[in-house]
Amino acid sequence: MMTPNQMLHIIQRTSDTFPELGEERKKAVLENYPAIDSLIKDSVFVKLRKNLPAIDRLKVKYEILSIIEDPLLYVVDTIGFAQNLKDKMVIIDFFSACTSTVCFILGAF
Repeated sequence: MMTPNQMLHIIQRTSDTFPELGEERKKAVLENYPAIDSLIKDSVFVKLRKNLPAIDRLKVKYEILSIIEDPLLYVVDTIGFAQNLKDKMVIIDFFSACTSTVCFILGAF
């Protein structure tokens, strides 16, 4: 894994190579509250192999959390979130159908 100093070095070299990017980064640093090691807070998306088991996704999540010691870091497993939401929607759909059936029966009287 990459340390914050290595990441800062890469960002600095990229900013030196592409001056337009460096200018925009300076503006962003001034406008946003910096995180640890003066790195800008931003979104990082990690794309994992398709159909990766939940335990492996959790390992990646906890490795990221163990390396980046920013208390404001928030890691979301979107695949797990979507699966949980889909499972819960089945239950909600079932209870919705039951409620609709009871209301239809009561409305028939």
